[in-house]
Parts: sequence; structure tokens; C-alpha cells
Amino acid sequence: MARKRAKRKVAASRGFFRKTLAAVFPIFSLLVLVLVTASLALVAGTALFLSRGNLPKLTTLREYRPPLVTRVYSTDNTVIGEFFVEKRLWVPYAKIPKQMVHAFVAAEDASFFQHRGIDLRGIVRAAWKNIQAGGFVQGGSTITQQVAKIILLTPERSLARKLKEIITALRIERNFTKEEILELYLNQIYLGHGAYGVTQATQTYFGKGLDELNLAEIALLAGMPKAPSRYSPLRHPNRAKTRQRYVLGRMVTVGYVTPEAAQAAEYTPLKVLKRDRGLRSYASYFTEQVRRYVENKYGTDALYKGGLTIKTALNARLQRTAVQALRKGLKRLDKRRGYRGAKKRLRPKDYEAFLKRLPPVTLGPNGPALGQMVKGVVEGASRIKKTAWIRVRGYTGTANLSHSPWALKGKSFPVKKGDVVLVRIEAYGKKGRLIFSLEQEPEVQGAVLALDPRTGYVIAMVGGSDFRRSQFNRATQAVRQPGSAFKPIIYAAALDAGYTPASIIMDTPVSYQAGAPGEVWQPQNYDKEYKGPVTFRRALEESRNVATVKILDSIGVEYAITYAKKMGITSPLYPNLSLALGASGLTLWELVRAYAAFANQGYLPQPILVTEIRDRSNRLLEKNSPKLSRVISPETAYLITSIMQGVIQEGTGRSVRSIGRPAAGKTGTTDEFVDAWFVGFTPQLLTGVWVGYDDRTPLGHGESGARAAAPIWLDFMRQAIAYQPALPFPVPKNIVISPIDRETGRPVSWGTPGTLLETFRAENAPGEGLEPIDSKVFKEELPY
Repeated sequence: MARKRAKRKVAASRGFFRKTLAAVFPIFSLLVLVLVTASLALVAGTALFLSRGNLPKLTTLREYRPPLVTRVYSTDNTVIGEFFVEKRLWVPYAKIPKQMVHAFVAAEDASFFQHRGIDLRGIVRAAWKNIQAGGFVQGGSTITQQVAKIILLTPERSLARKLKEIITALRIERNFTKEEILELYLNQIYLGHGAYGVTQATQTYFGKGLDELNLAEIALLAGMPKAPSRYSPLRHPNRAKTRQRYVLGRMVTVGYVTPEAAQAAEYTPLKVLKRDRGLRSYASYFTEQVRRYVENKYGTDALYKGGLTIKTALNARLQRTAVQALRKGLKRLDKRRGYRGAKKRLRPKDYEAFLKRLPPVTLGPNGPALGQMVKGVVEGASRIKKTAWIRVRGYTGTANLSHSPWALKGKSFPVKKGDVVLVRIEAYGKKGRLIFSLEQEPEVQGAVLALDPRTGYVIAMVGGSDFRRSQFNRATQAVRQPGSAFKPIIYAAALDAGYTPASIIMDTPVSYQAGAPGEVWQPQNYDKEYKGPVTFRRALEESRNVATVKILDSIGVEYAITYAKKMGITSPLYPNLSLALGASGLTLWELVRAYAAFANQGYLPQPILVTEIRDRSNRLLEKNSPKLSRVISPETAYLITSIMQGVIQEGTGRSVRSIGRPAAGKTGTTDEFVDAWFVGFTPQLLTGVWVGYDDRTPLGHGESGARAAAPIWLDFMRQAIAYQPALPFPVPKNIVISPIDRETGRPVSWGTPGTLLETFRAENAPGEGLEPIDSKVFKEELPY
């Protein structure tokens, strides 16, 4: 009975519910209809309001010119510098691999080729996620919506902005093709580490062109737009690999690749580039000079946003050679001054923390790469054994200081326990230990400038030992006293004033009235000795100071200054006799350019860094060809060149005589060895070197141009001209030779002991024994 009563109650309840539902359903349906209609009306009204005047114009998209990277190239098309706000290289859709298009579409918007701007299912899915999260966590955006947001809208998260995005995406789809939309998207997206667009990202991570990528690399890039920093293969390789698998899976699901191809790509090794700047670190001073030139001429926006292509005269091989030669030379000089000692000393408890902050030791195939310099901590030192026990990050080893005698010049042992030192990894020892040598970063600075004297093309420029430590360009900005390196300009002026290479000058003590009454200036020679009567040639070859002052005094200071300015010297020159000794400051750039007139038969070239500039549309903005102007006669240029060949063969430049081919040059040293110079040339290449401290600290006793600067010149030139033919200097028609006495300069007969075959202008040559410059005798017997 009880069961029957219960069933009757349930049936009665169900009947009551059905009657109630039937009564209220029309009212409920009407209410829902009203709410939906009102919502749609609100959305439609908002959309209508936005579309009428509050949306970006699509002409903005048509005329879109995103910031592009400006790239600087060497003569072999190596990229040596980049300037940018956003690091982006634009590539048309036709040059983007289809597989890359498919990878990004599969990962970001699988229905891209089917929808008309929005994906309703994606929006619903994103809305549900947002409701669950209680805020905006997903946008459900299509690629078209991303283009609208990135290029035309702001990144804010709001309903109004989302509506704008949807409406703008619909308008974009009506006015642009799918290919045009993808071109905008794939060139605009940010892919981490400063790279915008797939072209720049490809070069940043793999150092390749788009057409060289494999499926594994493409999938890695396609996984990055969601969170570039989170999925960076440089910072988070494991996360990047996981995201790559996701993209490959999506490509299989959509049907773009087969499961077998995806699996093969997943197991393809990835070679992601380390962040090594390569040649750019070698060419920093050069590219900075280019940056100043372009920014000054075309403006900041053109430089950093214009996507310019800048071709330069720089030779990549010779630039590396110049940097290496300078650093090697500065280290040699620095070591001659001894070990300066550690700049920092640690307590044993601080060793570990300090080492962890250091960069990891670079590894080679068998362990730490040999030759690299790293910082370490001295864990122990023995004066008796001349040994230091040193710990670097991850390794320990020993340094035998008896192999570094430069560091043992002082009375005390150079290193102590706890010293932070710089060492070079020389070899592998026993039980995994390393063998080190002690090093130190040179504090002395230097500069190298090389150009082709025939064209003025600047093929190498180094403005200091390390651009990261100092951006001051000592090749173009440092105004320093050139010392005797200025003398060839004085001697050239003297030749045009009537002197000949055989003229006699008295190298004897002399005094001049100085500025104040009673003050006397007595110039002295470098060796504090006097040679008496010397020939004009010998005076320059041996860099006799007193003889040079007397020559300047005879031709006139103002005349010499005018002559120097004619040869490209722009710095102010002191109007007194100290000009003969190079007391007036000038730059290496000025001095090298002046020497180019000697090397180029009297023609002064305009130095050229930039050969060509094109804009983003490949339109030519400027093209620079050699510009030469005659400043001295070919005869004067040749005579000075001939004497400067003697400087290398028998004079102050003998240290570079091993160059082994026709070459001319001149040393320069200033008082107290503050500045050291060497400028020299072959017919094809002119190079100048300066060495000194920025604060004008003396280099050390005996550190002359011949010792401090000339070896750097020789190291560079040997490699620079290795593949060039050994050419003689061209001889003008009006040059003849005549035998003279080497000491007195008087004409002598052929075969007389002590004879020198000297070069003259035809009108100035001694009569006896006169021979044309191209005679067989000259070619066989002239020593230079």
C-alpha cells in the first residue's frame, strides 16, 4: 500500500511540474528572446558606431611601411653592422616557403584559408576559457585579427577593442587577399631576441636564408609567436622543443605533412646559433663611423627605420687582420712594461660565488678550447717553484710563471692567494687539469687605418683595442702629435722649394729665439748626437731633427703650413719651427691621407668609407666613386717615396725591412715616448699605425715608432699584401739618376767607392754620369 501511495505522489508531482512549465515557458522564451535581441542590438549598435568613424583606415595598411633594419656590408657582402628600432627584414610572400606558411597557419589559425576574418568556434572556445578564468586569458584571434591588432590597433584587452578587432578583420578580408594578409603577418610578428618577422628570425637563430630552412627549423620558429621569450631556443631549449612538437602535430592534424615527415623533423638535430657577433665585433669602429655619416646626412629615422642597404669599402679579411695585429702589438708592448698586479683579491669563502658569475669556459672537441682567455682565482702560489694554482669556472690548473718572464720583473712574486687573474688556456694537463699562462688586458691604446692610395677606399679601420671598453675612435678622433712622421711633408715642401735629395744640410747645434725675450730653443736629435754635413736623403732616412728644423727655417713656416693644408691636413698647425718635429697635433686619418699623395704620384684621394647606399625599395641614394686631386707633382711624390724607401732599408724603419718588396714609410716618436707612429705603403696599400695612452702617459723608455708601432704595421702588411704582386713604384718620365758620393752628395764617376745612385728631377741632376731612370744600370744597381 505504501508503495502505491508513493507512486501516486510522484506522478502527481510530475504532472504539476509539466503544467507549471507549460504555463511559464512562453513567458521565459519571450524573456530570453528579448535579452538576446537587446544584446544583439547593443553589439550591432556598438559595431555600427565603431565602423562609422572610430576604426583605423585600411589605407594605413596599404601604405604600411614598418621599421626595417639598416644593414652595412663589406666588399664581400658580409654583414658587418646593423642599425634598427625593430630588427626586421621584409620579404614578399612569393619568397616565403610554403612549408613555413603551413606551419604558422597550423599553429596559429588552422581555418585561416576558410574563414572570412573571424573564427566563430574559436571565439566561443576562447569565451568559455575566459569565463572559467574570470578574465581575459584567450582572445580566439585569427591571423587576420592579429594583423589588425598588431598594425592598426592597440594591444589593450577590452570588449570595445575586441569589437574593433573583429570589425577591422572583416574589413581586411574584404579588401586584401589571403596572401597579402600572410605577407603582413609573417613580416610583422615578433619572434624574440629583437627579431621581427620570419626572415630576421631565421638569420638570428640559424644564420640562414628562408629557402635553406628544414621542417624542424620551420616548426621551431612557428611555435614562437605565442610567447617568444618563453619558447626561446637560446634561453629555454627544452620548452622550444616541446612547442616544436606541438606545431608538427598540428601540421599533421591539418594535413600539411605526413606523420612520418613530422617524426623525422622531430628527431632532426637543431643547430641554433650562439649570440656571437662574429666580424661585427671586429668592425665596430668602422661601422660606428659609417653610422655617424649616414645619420648626419639622411637623419635618424632613415638610419634606424629605413631599411637602408649600405655598401662599404671595408675588406673583411683585412679588417680582421688589422684588429689581430693591433691587439698582438699592444700586448707585446704592455708585457714589456711588466705585470701590473691583480685589481681584485677575494677571500676563500667568496671563490665559488665569484666563479659562478663568470661566463662559461668555451668548449672544444676535447674539452676547454685552447687559446681562450678566462678569468680565474689564484688558490695558491709558490715563489720558489714560480708556480700558481688557479681555478676557473668548472676547472683547475697551474701556471708556470717561469714561462712568463715579463711578469717576473718586479722584486715580489706577481700573484698571491685570492688574486683574480686573467689566464690563457695553453694545454691539457694530467687528471683533467689545465695548463695556463698569465695574461693581462693592455691599458695602452692604438689605431690602424688602411686605404688604397689609388682610390681612397678605406679597407680597414681599428680605432682602439676594444670597442666594448671605449667607443672613442683613435683613428679619426684622437688629435696627437705625429713627431717625425710629419717630416716627409716638410721635406716634400723643401723639394718644391729647390732642394734635391743630394742637397747638404749641416746637422750641427743651433739655437733660436723663443717666444719671451731671453728664451732660447735648442732642438736636439733623438740620439743627442750631431753628424755634421748630411745629405737631404740621409737627414730624412735617419730622422735628424736639427737638420729638419734648419730646412723648415730656410723654406719658411707659413709656406710649409700652406703646403701641409694642400695635402689634406685640416688640424691647426703651430706657426713656429717646432712644426718640423711634428709638435702640432693631428689625427691618424689626416696623416694617412697626406701620405696617399706620395703613394699615388701626387694625387690626393678623398677617403671613402661608403661606396653605395640604397633604400628599402632598392632605389640608389648615393654612389661614391674615387675622387682624386693633384696636390703635388709626380716627381716630388716619387722623390719623397724613394727617400722613404731608404728609411725602411737603411734608416729608422729598418725593423720592417723584412717586408720583402718595394715599400716606403716613416717612423714617428714624440718627446718622452708619449706617441709612437709608423706610416708606410706599397703601390697598392697604405697603412698608418698609432700607439699611445689616452691620458698621454709615456709608453716607456725606448718605445719609439720603430719599436712600438712599426711591428704592428709589419704584421698587418705581411698578411694584407700576401696575395698581391710585388710591384715597383711608378717612375715619372722627368726623373733621372746620377751617381753621387753617399756622404758629400757630390757627383762622382760610375764605380767610385761609396757611390749612391740618387734620383733627381732632370733639371736638377748633376751633369756627370747622368742616366735615365729606366736604364739597365739603374734597375740592377739602385738599392731601393
